[in-house]
Amino acid sequence: MLYFAVFSAAFTFIVPAFEAPDETGHVSYINFLQKHRSLPNQLTDSLKEPLQGHQPPLYYLALYSIDYVFDSDNQIDYKLTPNPLHVWNNGKNQHVPYYMHTDPSGAPQNFFYVFRVISILLGMLNLFFIYKIALLVLKDEKLALLPVILTATLPQFAFMSGVVNNDNLVNLFSTVSIFYLLKIFNEPENIKNYILAGLALGLGVITKKTIYFIFPVIVIEFIIVMMSKQTMNKKKVIFGAAFLFIAALLIASEYLFHNISAYHELVGLREEFSTFGKLDSHGIFSYYFIDPFSHEFFKSFIGYPGLMNVLLPKVLYVFYAAVFILGIFFLLIRFRKIIIQYGGAIILILSIISCMAGIIYFNTLLSQFQGRFLFPVISAVSVMLIIGLREFAGMLKSSRLQSYLGFGLIFALVIADIISIIITYNFYFTPSQYGL
Repeated sequence: MLYFAVFSAAFTFIVPAFEAPDETGHVSYINFLQKHRSLPNQLTDSLKEPLQGHQPPLYYLALYSIDYVFDSDNQIDYKLTPNPLHVWNNGKNQHVPYYMHTDPSGAPQNFFYVFRVISILLGMLNLFFIYKIALLVLKDEKLALLPVILTATLPQFAFMSGVVNNDNLVNLFSTVSIFYLLKIFNEPENIKNYILAGLALGLGVITKKTIYFIFPVIVIEFIIVMMSKQTMNKKKVIFGAAFLFIAALLIASEYLFHNISAYHELVGLREEFSTFGKLDSHGIFSYYFIDPFSHEFFKSFIGYPGLMNVLLPKVLYVFYAAVFILGIFFLLIRFRKIIIQYGGAIILILSIISCMAGIIYFNTLLSQFQGRFLFPVISAVSVMLIIGLREFAGMLKSSRLQSYLGFGLIFALVIADIISIIITYNFYFTPSQYGL
């Protein structure tokens, strides 16, 4: 966790303000709350927040509350100057900073970086619950550290955890929800786990819609639990399910009432579409999902810092691709054994499938090939990948060789992190990137 804090903080202070996905919009939402003292309404011109006003409010309310208490209720002021070299500014190069950062007078006040550091703390909490999930599934304290290491060293996760973004809060609630779903899977008659799962889910619902993937997982898990011969008291499971949804509904109720009042629907898709304007739709069998979706999604899951413009060396993507292919291959060929041996693995697999299905559906409406949208299930991805790699390592007869393999992987991950930081630093602090 300390390693992760330092790694993520490097991105926090190297990447200039607003050179992160939607960071201008997230700060604009916080400023909106300071000015209007009410939630946005995307269908009303006087209350419309044009960048991120379609988002659920919890993350922004939390940061605004911190600003109110510790920064005298001040707006986050800043001045942005587009970089004329960037393609979005009618330039010719995608891989340059989007804004000019040569004039420090336009930078936001230092309190902006308090918001970024809070994201690091959320990432550290996420790692803690990933360890708890790994321990539940792997049942080995040392082995359970590997999924944590895999996540903590992932460049894109560290980068996103070092900037202002509501992903960091919803990813935490998603990981906590998965943890309690695993607890329910192992102890289906313990009502407390249902309530805690419902609270985490409700908080996630009022943070970001990316947590919706978990609803199909809950339904399928309840069917599995009810059909299991090990479930002796099925009434408790039914009561538990009711408590889970009641707890989630109570937490999310005010936001849901706001959607009904403002948009005349429950989950607020109208305000999302009104924010985006014209949608860039794709058929499910469109070539778009082969190119550019597949490779851009993978790169932005591994490491594509900035506004998806800091491209890391190809060797890093090839290295991660090899690790993933190896792990997934052994997951597939040992699938039945893994499901039987690792209790709760089926819940992790369902989470990954459901989240990926949601991402693909969203991309049929709008081009958003961003790997960070898989971070709500980063716990499931990391644990299942380690299981696959462990199956591969099990083919090696020497336990010493297995240890060397594990330490070699960790060493390679750390080297990849050092390279990603150097590349990011040079990207933003080379004058030629700004035409100077």
